[in-house]
Amino acid sequence: MKNKPIILKIIIYIVAIIIFSLLLLTINTFINGKQIKVNDKLIIDLYSYLGENDLTYCDGLMTYQKGKTTYADLDEPKKLCNALASLYLSDQAKLIQIDKKKKNNVCQIGDSEQIVFATDNYEDEVCSVYRLNKEEVLKRYQQIYNQDIKNYEAIQINNSNICYPDGEYYYCGLSETYTVTVGSVPKTYRNIKKAIQKDDIIKITDYFLKIENDKCYQDYANDLENDECSKITNKDKIDYKFLKKYGTVYEHTFKKSQNGTYYWVETESK
Repeated sequence: MKNKPIILKIIIYIVAIIIFSLLLLTINTFINGKQIKVNDKLIIDLYSYLGENDLTYCDGLMTYQKGKTTYADLDEPKKLCNALASLYLSDQAKLIQIDKKKKNNVCQIGDSEQIVFATDNYEDEVCSVYRLNKEEVLKRYQQIYNQDIKNYEAIQINNSNICYPDGEYYYCGLSETYTVTVGSVPKTYRNIKKAIQKDDIIKITDYFLKIENDKCYQDYANDLENDECSKITNKDKIDYKFLKKYGTVYEHTFKKSQNGTYYWVETESK
């Protein structure tokens, strides 16, 4: 019987701690927003809006620039390329094969002499062409940027492939000419640090590092070198710890649209 007051005090103390912790958590969520797991499907999907990991597509990760980058700061062809590339690399692209013309190692779409592709390996008898519905391209563009496409133009999506608009479709295949990259191929390293949701905004924060010719850069355009990182002789094993120490922090902002999905608003280096 004598122990009951002590046990009661302990229970009250534990309950008070739980209530206080929940109160702090509620206040923190209200002020700073709710944290979302970085491997959540929504976060992975939104992160893909920033560009392809294959840097040969669409001039690489051009949202990673010094200061703040918004929709208005990116060229229209690059934004259209971003939407096209994400569909081109997905299962939404339908493969069709076209026989080459008799005289040249090229294939032609319909009667248009402007839409011409090189044959596979530049010497085969057919052209492998991927067809994309323009409506799907528009939907993807709207999904990423919450804007309409201003002009459906031909887009060189990487060093060797080009996409042409024609009627209801985009056709993508080997271009007649291709670009050869001379010198070292750049490497980029990214890792999401955290994702926070507050009201109709989601902010994804990550670490970014670009290495080219054994030099480290804080942005994709190579305007800002990271001298401390460049001095390191062994950069073969770059893990999260290395990226956290030498990478540049970027914050990507996404906003909820009227249809309930999120679109990219801006990216800012911190």
